[in-house]
Amino acid sequence: TPSFLLKRHTALNTNIANRIGDYAEFLFDANSVLVGLVVNRPIHPGTVYDRVVEYGGKFSKVQIKCVTKSRQGRSSYRAILTKSNSSIYKKSEVDYFAIYVMPEESWYIFPNEEKSTITFNGKNHSKYKNNWGILKCSRA
Repeated sequence: TPSFLLKRHTALNTNIANRIGDYAEFLFDANSVLVGLVVNRPIHPGTVYDRVVEYGGKFSKVQIKCVTKSRQGRSSYRAILTKSNSSIYKKSEVDYFAIYVMPEESWYIFPNEEKSTITFNGKNHSKYKNNWGILKCSRA
């Protein structure tokens, strides 16, 4: 396969992934406002977190992720919780992960436990499913 085709394919996949990420961030913003959170978006592109949400004077840093399909042959999902350089988000950098699950059209909001991946499903992780209230508490 010519190398220019591989580069084009990689660029196309990156473009699609960026659009899916933008969509998840838009949905996060809309849902956050609907539940009474104030949403702040950093203007510096190198910021580690995607959003800062505020409720009652308490702030939480949130990294938004998106899952587009379930694990092969299973009813569970796996999200990669690393930065673009594959390093783990430290608790001092991100308080929560908000993971949008496209097949369910639902959110799972997990506290940062400094893991590289998380495998979850609605049955065993129901307390995190659409739990916007968790963002109304500061981890600091």
